[in-house]
Amino acid sequence: MRVAEDSVTLWFQPTVKPKHIGVYQIYARSMGHEQLYRYWDGTHWYLGHSTPRKAAKKAEVRLIVFERYLLPWRGLKHKPKNYG
Repeated sequence: MRVAEDSVTLWFQPTVKPKHIGVYQIYARSMGHEQLYRYWDGTHWYLGHSTPRKAAKKAEVRLIVFERYLLPWRGLKHKPKNYG
């Protein structure tokens, strides 16, 4: 899924926690990935995946990312139309 650059927020540092529960894009170029997505449950980040849908599914496995492995993230500026 490609998202237009003008529809996403700026990058936030890992110390900043997202306001909303959901999937966020992670800045993972240092890990060799062009795009990586992680799920935020309001308290914890979960292991990432190459697509937002798979990242949400991985959260069901409950694999939490340790704080030292957190990366910059960004989200959408507006809630998607087809979002629950």
